[in-house]
Amino acid sequence: MSITIGPEQKNKLMTSELKKLEKKIDINFKDKNLLVKSFTHKSYNPIFNNEKLEFLGDRVLGLIISKKQRQ
Repeated sequence: MSITIGPEQKNKLMTSELKKLEKKIDINFKDKNLLVKSFTHKSYNPIFNNEKLEFLGDRVLGLIISKKQRQ
């Protein structure tokens, strides 16, 4: 038996879980939509997902690592 929840319930669940995360890591994110997007996989939402953020993060890490290697 599986339970299906609607989009409104999913949003409430996501919001409560993100509040727990913020409290646990002691950081209050200003842009909650960006936070939700960072946790949203492309298979869940093909339009609003973390793919571009992941690419940007990979490039930033690559830049930092290459600068450290040159020192």
